[in-house]
Amino acid sequence: MVFDALSRLEAEYDVRVIAARDTGSRAWGLADPDSDYDVGFVFAQSAAAYGKLGEYRASIDTRERDVELHGWNVKRFGELLADSNPSALELVHSPVSYTAHPAFDALAEDVAFAPLSLYHHYRSLAETNAARIRTGTATVKTNLYRVRGYCYARYVLDTHAFPELDFPRFLEEEADRFDEAVLTEARTLVDRKRAGEGEVSVGDAFGELSLPSEVDPREHAVEPPDIERINAFIESALAH
Repeated sequence: MVFDALSRLEAEYDVRVIAARDTGSRAWGLADPDSDYDVGFVFAQSAAAYGKLGEYRASIDTRERDVELHGWNVKRFGELLADSNPSALELVHSPVSYTAHPAFDALAEDVAFAPLSLYHHYRSLAETNAARIRTGTATVKTNLYRVRGYCYARYVLDTHAFPELDFPRFLEEEADRFDEAVLTEARTLVDRKRAGEGEVSVGDAFGELSLPSEVDPREHAVEPPDIERINAFIESALAH
């Protein structure tokens, strides 16, 4: 299904898909029987398209039946990586690959990012779902996405590393970082989401989950993303 959708997209938009990975519930280990496919991808256009006015395309967003497709031109994707864009980083680190490219795969190992950018992204995910819970949308899904954001934000702040996107696996690998009560409830929500109970109301499953809104950037300064490394990936992608 995904491969056919990508092939049709290449023909319709006259592009070449360089790499494609899941960026939704399948990447997070939270898919249920009715989950759609959320596919992120990086694409290249012909050399002529980069040199002509009006032909460069920065992104593509489309849907085909149960497949949601969101892609970036390789040049735009490189710019997002250089800015530590969380969505671009999640695409690089997704454990579910549909179309592989060696240079793209290597990015997960050696492209640096700004930890605070990722921290605030996951803190926002936690707070957005906490607000939804307070206003009456207290489902399995909103509670699960809240605790996922909370755990990832804590992890990034503590380690400056990118978290394992498969959330059940992350909970097992990083169990020592979190209270047992939080882990137990999170695992229960994972099981219920996988069983198709994502929209079932459950109330506020966690109560207070505190994350600092202000963080001293001097304590979390790291080497910036390597522009030369990103440019090497772009050159490699365009050369094939």
